[in-house]
Amino acid sequence: NAFHLGQEFKTDLGIAERRQALSASYNFPSYKDLDSYTSLTLGFQRETLPSYDDLLYTSGVERARSFGRGRIGSAYLQYRYEDFTIAEQKGHSRLILPGLRFSQRRYDNVIRPRKGFHYSLEARGTHEGLGSDATFLQILGDGNLLIPLPGRFSLFTRVQAGGTYLPDPLQDLPATLRCFAGGDH
Repeated sequence: NAFHLGQEFKTDLGIAERRQALSASYNFPSYKDLDSYTSLTLGFQRETLPSYDDLLYTSGVERARSFGRGRIGSAYLQYRYEDFTIAEQKGHSRLILPGLRFSQRRYDNVIRPRKGFHYSLEARGTHEGLGSDATFLQILGDGNLLIPLPGRFSLFTRVQAGGTYLPDPLQDLPATLRCFAGGDH
């Protein structure tokens, strides 16, 4: 058997009326701790919404490292090919997208948390000099806070924000990398 402790092959399949997705990943764990790993991924996604239509193919590699006490940082490199239509505007993009992520999670109880928090920060971008069709830089962040209330109640708050520096025209940025307000979250 070629598998070592913690190696994992994972597939995800999602089939819905407006969104279909298939992804596969293979994780190689670090021998130093459980939260550090290297991951190889492949993915396909088709999404049809009133505001946009999108077909996305991805592949990538990510190296994550634990910094102790629920803190994980990672560096990744993705290849993305995307055909998209937003309103009447059609486009396609080919991107080589490097990025960095950092997250921290701390809750008082893993199974039934009463208080705690989670946040993550991400910086990603590309340049035409890397072979991409566009040049941009994005900074993304999200977090949540769980606050105990009297009785058995809790208040769960959440925030998500992002910004994009794009010297190219907006139509060069694919649909999946644009920031849209609203939605089911």
